[in-house]
Amino acid sequence: MRISWRACRPALSQALHKRASSIRLPRRVVADNRPITKVQTIIIKPTSKHPALQRQAAESFSELRLRGDVVDALGNIGLSQPTVTQMLTIPHILKGRNVLCAAETGSGKTLAYLAPVISELRREEAEEGVVPRLRRPRALVVLPSRDLASQVLAVAKSLCHVARFRAVGLIRGGKKRNIRNSLLSPVDLAVTTPDALLQFRRQEQIQLSDVRFLVVDEADTLFDRSFQEATTSIIRTIKASTTKPLSGADQQPDRGGAQVIAVAATLSTHLMESLQSLVPSVSVVTTKSLHKILPHIEQRFHKVTQTEKADKLLSIIRECPGDVFMVFCNTVSSCDWTSHFLQTNRTPVTTLHAGFRASSRKDLIRPFSEGETRVLVCTDLASRGIHHEKVTHVILFDFPHTMVDYLHRVGRTGRVGSANANCRASILMTHRQDVKTAWQIKDAAEKREAIMNQKMNKRLQSLS
Repeated sequence: MRISWRACRPALSQALHKRASSIRLPRRVVADNRPITKVQTIIIKPTSKHPALQRQAAESFSELRLRGDVVDALGNIGLSQPTVTQMLTIPHILKGRNVLCAAETGSGKTLAYLAPVISELRREEAEEGVVPRLRRPRALVVLPSRDLASQVLAVAKSLCHVARFRAVGLIRGGKKRNIRNSLLSPVDLAVTTPDALLQFRRQEQIQLSDVRFLVVDEADTLFDRSFQEATTSIIRTIKASTTKPLSGADQQPDRGGAQVIAVAATLSTHLMESLQSLVPSVSVVTTKSLHKILPHIEQRFHKVTQTEKADKLLSIIRECPGDVFMVFCNTVSSCDWTSHFLQTNRTPVTTLHAGFRASSRKDLIRPFSEGETRVLVCTDLASRGIHHEKVTHVILFDFPHTMVDYLHRVGRTGRVGSANANCRASILMTHRQDVKTAWQIKDAAEKREAIMNQKMNKRLQSLS
C-alpha cells in the first residue's frame, strides 16, 4: 500500500532554529529568460577534484615539521600527504599561535589540529620534561554534540598507539564509573562537549590548570545562541595565551595561557568578533574554496510538486541501486514521515534526529555504518561534522533554509579519504523560491564565487 504524501504531509512550516551566524543567500534578481515554473532539472556538473587535494606544496607530513612518531602514526592509518587545509594550518599551530581555521567540509580539518597538537605534547615531554598528571589533561577538544565527540575521539585513538599519548572521552551518557576510571591515569588529551566539561569541573573530577591547547571544533555552532555562554565560560576559565612580536612576522606565545584553536566549515562576522573578543592575536587561516560550491560533486535540482515529492525520492533511490544515501529533512516530523514512507515501500532505512536520546544514537546508526542499510534519513543533526566515507549520494528531500545548511548537507559526500570517485547530490524543489535559489547556486558554481554576505566577503579578502 502506497502512502499519500498529501494525506500525511508534515508541518513543513516549522523552521529549524536559525543561528545568528547563519549565512544567507544574497538578494539577486533571476534573469527573465530563466524558466521558473516550467523548469524540470537544473544540473551542476563536476569540474575538478576535491579542492583540498588540488594544490599540494608539501609532499609529506614530515615537511611540515611534525615529530617523526606523529608522522608514523598518520602513515599507520594510511595518510602520507597533507591536504591544503592541513598544509596551511599545521605550521601556525606549531609556531604557538592562536588560530581560527575555516575550510570547506570534508577537507581534513580534524587532523589539521590533532596532528600538530599531539606533536607539541610529545615535544614538550621530550625537550621540556613535562609530565602528564592525574585528572589534568594538557589538551582539550570541545565539540557541540556527543556524536561528534565520539567521532573525534576515535580518530585520536587511532593515532595514540604509535604516537604514544593517551586520549579519553569526557562524554555524558556513558557509564560514569568508566569516565572516573579513565581520569585516574595521566591524561594527555580529552575530547568533550561544553556541558559535560563544565559538569565534570563543578564535580571536581577534572582540573584545567595544565591545559596547554584548547580546540573549539565546529566553532560556528559553539558560538551560536545555544552554546555561546558555555563556550565563552570555558575560554575565560582556561585563559588564552597572548603572543608577543619578535622579529618580522614571527611571534612567540606567552606560556601563561592555553593556545586556542578554533575550527569551522563556515565563517561569519559574529564568529570572528566573538572569538577575537576572547582570544588575542588570532591568526585566521582560510582556504580559497571556503563558502564555495564543491566542484567535485554533481548536483541535480529536480522541480516537483508537493504530491510528487515522495515518489521522486523513491525513484532516485531505486534508480541508483549501488549508492549509499543520506536523505535530509528539515524537521523531526518530516524525517519520521519520510522514513515510514520508504520502509512501507520496501526500502530499509536508518533514522537519525534529535527526537532520539543522545545516548542511543550510536546504536541507532550502527546498521547504516555497518552497511546493513544503505539509506540514512536524518535532520541537520547529521550534517555537521559526522563523517561516513561510504556515502555516495546526498538527497535534500526538504529544501534547506540557508546556504550554511546547503553547504553542510552536500558536504556529507565526496569527503577527503573517501574512495568514491562519483559522488552526487539530488535536491528536490517544490516552490518558486527554491528554483530561484537553485539558479543562484548554479551561477556561483560556474563563476567559482563564494555564496555569502558581501560584508564578510570583503573582510575575508582583507585577511587573505
